[in-house]
Amino acid sequence: MQKLIIADDERVIRETIYNLIDWESLDIEVIGLCKDGIEAYNMILDEAPDIVMTDIRMPGLSGLELVKRIAQTDQQLQFIILSGYEEFEYAREAMKYGVKHYLLKPCNESKLIESIQQAGEDCRKARMQVEKQRQQNEMLYIIHQDALYHLIIDGIFIMEESQVDFQKYMKEQIRVYDPYLNFDEKKCYLYYLYYLEQKYL
Repeated sequence: MQKLIIADDERVIRETIYNLIDWESLDIEVIGLCKDGIEAYNMILDEAPDIVMTDIRMPGLSGLELVKRIAQTDQQLQFIILSGYEEFEYAREAMKYGVKHYLLKPCNESKLIESIQQAGEDCRKARMQVEKQRQQNEMLYIIHQDALYHLIIDGIFIMEESQVDFQKYMKEQIRVYDPYLNFDEKKCYLYYLYYLEQKYL
């Protein structure tokens, strides 16, 4: 179940939206009705909602300022902007920060539900993409560590084989491992440490 916050400085609007929709049928839980942007901002940080429906103009912290602040965090959520015709430029500015959903007041139940469903789907896709990227980064880290391990172990083994051209061999290994280690971007220096037993020192 996705979580949603409604933020509007007009009590009648936020409560009307809350009472108008069958949220359970949309698999959504309304976790807060906020009277201004500051209250909404704090609730977003505390509760990590999936969707925030906000008026574009509110005292203290406007909907546009709220969008800008959240854009600076790692919160993965979708905004639905509520605005009047004369506030369309504010909505256009919000779109620069990734907001894809806005509704012109007044709007009916069907338009609200459609926007909420679209925002919910966009949120799911965005979070799936973030999770996919996280898994890819973890896999690259494992490959990176494995590549370094083999470079070191293979290097030690080859150095002990006098008939093999060590430099030529290592250049070939670096060519193979370069896509995973990014030698061109991040220079790597391999130091081979040999530990001798006390009786051989």
